[in-house]
Amino acid sequence: MSRSGLVETIGVGVLALGLVAAPTLGSAPTSTARAADSEILRSDFEGGTYAPWTPSGSPTLTLVPDPDGAGTSLKIAGRTAGWQGIALDLVPLLEPGEAYTVSMRARLADADQPAAGVHFTVDAPAASNPYTWVSGPSTLAADAWTTISGSYTFEEGLDAARMYLDGGDAAPFPDVLVDDVVITGQEPTDPGGVVPGGAVNPTTTPVATARGTGDVAALTFDDGPNGATTTALLDFLAERDITATFCVIGQNIQAPGGADVLRRIVADGHTLCNHTTSYADMGAWSAEQVRADLVENLGIIRDALGDPDAKVPYFRAPNGSWGVTPGVAVALGMQPLAVTNTIDDWATQDVPTLTSNLRAAMKPGEVVLAHDGGGDRSGTLAAVQTVVDERLAAGWQFTLPTRGLEGDGGSVPTGLSNDFEEGLGVWGPRGDNTVTLTDDAHGGAQAALVADRTQAWNGIGATVTDVFQTGRTYSIDLWLKLAAGATEPADLRVSVQRDNAGESTYDTVTTATGVTADAWTHVQASYTMAAADSALLYVESASSLASFVVDDVVVSGSTAPPVQTDIPSLQDELPWPVGVAIDERETVGTGEQLVVKHYDQITAENAMKPESIQPTEGTFTFEAADALVDSAIEHGQRVYGHTLVWHSQTPDWFFNHTDGTPLTSSAADQQILRDRMRTHIEAVADHYREKYGEYGTAGNPIVAFDVVNEAIAESESDGLRKSRWFEVLGEQFLDLAFGYASEAFNGGDTDGPVQLFLNDYNTELPAKRQAMLAVVNRLLDRDVPLDGLGHQFHVNLLQPVSQMKASIDAFAQTGLLQAVTELDAPIDGTVTQEKLVAQGYYYADVFDMLRDYPDLFSVTLWGPYDSRSWREGAPLPFDDDLQAKPAYWGIVDRSELPTLTRQVDAHQGTPTGVDDPTWALLPETSIGDGTGFQLRWSADGLTAYVEVADASDDGTEDVVDVFAGESHVTVNRTQAQATATGYRLAVAVPVAGLTEGGTVPFDVRVTDGVTGEQRSWNDLSHGQEDGERLGVVTLIEPIGFVSAPQAATAPTIDGTVDDVWATAPVLTTDTQVEGTPGATAEVRVLWHDDAVDVLLKVADPVVDESATNAWEQDSVEIFVDPVNAKNGAYTPQDGQYRISASNAQSVSGDLSVIGERLTSATALIDGGYVVEASIALGRDAVAGDLVGLDFQVNDATDGVRDSVRTWTDPTGRSYQSTARWGVLELAAPVVEPGPVLTLGSDKVAPGKKLAVELAEFPAKTKVRLVLDRVGDRPATPSYGGLFGKLVEGVHDWYWKDADLGTVKTDASGAASTKVKVPVWVLPGQFEVKAYVGKEAVASAPVRVTYS
Repeated sequence: MSRSGLVETIGVGVLALGLVAAPTLGSAPTSTARAADSEILRSDFEGGTYAPWTPSGSPTLTLVPDPDGAGTSLKIAGRTAGWQGIALDLVPLLEPGEAYTVSMRARLADADQPAAGVHFTVDAPAASNPYTWVSGPSTLAADAWTTISGSYTFEEGLDAARMYLDGGDAAPFPDVLVDDVVITGQEPTDPGGVVPGGAVNPTTTPVATARGTGDVAALTFDDGPNGATTTALLDFLAERDITATFCVIGQNIQAPGGADVLRRIVADGHTLCNHTTSYADMGAWSAEQVRADLVENLGIIRDALGDPDAKVPYFRAPNGSWGVTPGVAVALGMQPLAVTNTIDDWATQDVPTLTSNLRAAMKPGEVVLAHDGGGDRSGTLAAVQTVVDERLAAGWQFTLPTRGLEGDGGSVPTGLSNDFEEGLGVWGPRGDNTVTLTDDAHGGAQAALVADRTQAWNGIGATVTDVFQTGRTYSIDLWLKLAAGATEPADLRVSVQRDNAGESTYDTVTTATGVTADAWTHVQASYTMAAADSALLYVESASSLASFVVDDVVVSGSTAPPVQTDIPSLQDELPWPVGVAIDERETVGTGEQLVVKHYDQITAENAMKPESIQPTEGTFTFEAADALVDSAIEHGQRVYGHTLVWHSQTPDWFFNHTDGTPLTSSAADQQILRDRMRTHIEAVADHYREKYGEYGTAGNPIVAFDVVNEAIAESESDGLRKSRWFEVLGEQFLDLAFGYASEAFNGGDTDGPVQLFLNDYNTELPAKRQAMLAVVNRLLDRDVPLDGLGHQFHVNLLQPVSQMKASIDAFAQTGLLQAVTELDAPIDGTVTQEKLVAQGYYYADVFDMLRDYPDLFSVTLWGPYDSRSWREGAPLPFDDDLQAKPAYWGIVDRSELPTLTRQVDAHQGTPTGVDDPTWALLPETSIGDGTGFQLRWSADGLTAYVEVADASDDGTEDVVDVFAGESHVTVNRTQAQATATGYRLAVAVPVAGLTEGGTVPFDVRVTDGVTGEQRSWNDLSHGQEDGERLGVVTLIEPIGFVSAPQAATAPTIDGTVDDVWATAPVLTTDTQVEGTPGATAEVRVLWHDDAVDVLLKVADPVVDESATNAWEQDSVEIFVDPVNAKNGAYTPQDGQYRISASNAQSVSGDLSVIGERLTSATALIDGGYVVEASIALGRDAVAGDLVGLDFQVNDATDGVRDSVRTWTDPTGRSYQSTARWGVLELAAPVVEPGPVLTLGSDKVAPGKKLAVELAEFPAKTKVRLVLDRVGDRPATPSYGGLFGKLVEGVHDWYWKDADLGTVKTDASGAASTKVKVPVWVLPGQFEVKAYVGKEAVASAPVRVTYS
């Protein structure tokens, strides 16, 4: 959370905070007196990590938004025992014999959980009391934070301690949120007298920011020193007067020449960072092990430098695997340095790739990480030289990371940073209080004393009007304490006051709780500036009037480069009005400049939604929306209003009686809701008419309104979402809304000036398209005054543009206007330069398609630039610095885009040659003319399967070249396996250090020996040897695979588990896609005829189907690709089949093809529910066929989906792409092992013996053998009299079974015997049957014959 500087209190629910002993290395520290207590640890979970905390047991730890909206908290979920929570090794933090205060805030994560009692505990086996309660029990609830604190004396003689969070002794063990954990007391004396690294006030949160403002970055280089590479890098930096930070490894210092290079690093003025003695992953190491290694590396560094006091102010954990390392590093005087903005130079040394990656990674105000050691880093060096020179030419500066050494540029030159050694500077009183200097300082000799306060808002402040820029984020770091004499703790706040047009807004940046006069409290927070005519940064109190002291203020951040004015404006390049969704931040500063340059229409992102306009009944707040309209008028822009009637962001009072009880569908309640709808719509329309003039006149810029937003639900039979509007009013709410809007805005004129739209998302998907079209046609049949249809088009790069086009074409038949209303297209996964270019081509394809429709009403992008989007993945045409991205050039001029780098996924796997059956699980990536390839990866390289269509065998002249990373492998046809159409091969390509999620430069080239013709996947110039134009392989999870047998009999789909499921394989939905671990399923799969059968047992103790969105209800989803095409975008045969816990079905895909393929049934069971389903494949199925398949479990709480788990696809895009689904093999039926009867011959004569062998029978069991004639016995002919009796007797004789005797099996269930066929048996076809009891359990055929 953003209360980074709080004296964080350890919140108590069913929690116990304990201190647990662990062994140490070295001698025990000696206690050293301190002038005042200090913060030993502060964890506010704002840095994107919960380090140095580690899981205690196996709970799930997740950083989640603070329920109060104040930053980030840590959620502890999935606890199956009271002791499962978080843990912290305290050995490097505490001083024996000293007393410490521990505080934290906590609350229950789920409102459905009962209040729970918790406490702090110290569990130290060597202590006088191994289980000491530090605080009394408190109680946690879900609706508010509980602050818990206690004191504990760390006894002499305890060689270690581990602090852990416990959750009580009895189930259930609730999920818990924790925040602001603070330990205060005496700093420990480092054992062994190690000279600290020299960092000033280091914190356990790894720093990722650079010193300074504007276009600054901090260069950091890991894994050196590395001989000639590091030397060349130092030469380059020296020529440009740049200082950097070098994270050095002990073994490389000790290598030949390493110490010389280290001395050069220091002599050139660079800063050192301890990167451990080797490349070992320390994530699971104990504090003692970590400390021993860091101390050893300090010794190696200082010995090489010949300086026992050499400064090493930073530490970086190898691989970013932190474990307990931050706390150890801080205790040794080193500031942890974040692993951030990396360039993947451990995976490749391809210069173009690294150059692109470094351009993307180098961001204003941030640390960037590259490697000068760890192998060949020539590519890294070349990329650094290119990009650094580019940035220097653009006016950038290169500094050090924040924190580190004192007096080396740590203060940011904004005038806001102040240690008060030279006076107050720009800081002064806020109100009638006084601000003076005091010698009660945190660092140095002076601090600022805030006294004589008569109001809580009285404090100390500094203007930031000309410093903070709209949309930019700033880091604020300072120290606080109450003045001497204060006896009661107080909460102090850091805030920003923003003034606009005489109105003031107050933003709380962070709150430091429980500040006292006895210890300094460290406050760290970040703040993103919103629009303001003027602004003040200040410190105040929540309610106390106590005097307080402020010291060592550091404010850092960055400013955006200027908006590009020399590029084409979007509004000038496109044939229809171009809109953008904005808020007040885009009415001033650079945000305003960007919007004015490129857009001639605006939409209020939130300010015109019902909760913003009428938060309580009869109270209308138009100020925020008016500011946007005023800005539009000033700049000659149109306004597209959004929205009047919506199920979301509409206050609850709309749908409740005044006493809070819900409205029903009674006539009286319907009238209440009709009146409220009409009042709201009329109030909005009247306000903008009265303020800006009649609609359609020059003074009023409003040209359209989304009257109803997101009313369509393809999962419902009538196509309508079951919102509260619908529940009370039914489908008529649509007619009413458009009718009221038509009267209010246009006076009932169907040709009025304000166009009235029905707006919705996913209209590009076939099922949504069909549902919306049906609803629209019903509205038109009823003469509802609907003018237009809005396509939100919140798409992604996998969404086929053809589907967007199909929707526009489909709705054209209605004759209504069409608008693109909320367009964006994010990148999946890590944003890289290659993906940004691919996004550019996607935007180019989208806008090329949209240009085919010049009559569109408008096209709106949902946000002005990436960091202002509600979606992750850099979804918009302008980046965080408001600079044009490839997406912008894709819209304006695709010829300006760089050459597209192709991308392909490689699943993890280790196939064993060309005949490995796993190659059959996926289709090949085509490189044309029947030639294609597949890839798998492991830690040490790629394996490529290549199939070549080439009928002419040219021997060694037919060649396949495979390029991966820096490796190049050539295979000729004589080394390959012949096929009917050419040849195929599998080749291993070594690439070291591959890990899931990484990327590898790759290409494959096929050469025909006779013609010399070449085909390549990515480099169409076929010059891969220069490494300039390779594609990119992304390393992903193993292929999900299951082989399911054909069912002996088709399961009955009734929600009851039949015995037939016993032969089915069992899968689990263990892949967490969204939220925190929730409901999961045990899945069984069979098939019969042309259908796949699925049984899901869902573990979900609380079933919730209260949401109006089908996908937000407790439900399962089954994804089926009948031919395992792995096409990516859905084909007409592919389907998403959703089944709720109560068997509500919804199907997505081409419903004209797959709409009737699903049969399902559900049943509630103890602890969850069962779903049984059968899905027709739409084709004949035979054993050996492959089907693309995946499963998803949606878990909801209070109407909101908070967990999504799948079998194999981790992307969260299963509803849009088939590419990452698993693979189902349709296997032959399971043949159950059982008794076997074998005969010595297939024929025997009457009166002769026949050998019989038995196997796999029950042990030591009597088995009766019977000779049984084959066939159904016909009815006996009826002749009557003596002749009839004779015929009847012969008939009985012919069909009579012959008893062949009994045999007993041995201990293995086997037996061997010879039986005699009776002489009276007439010839024919028989079976020898083996009976155990009365049941025939085995048989074998035999013919009885006289020949």
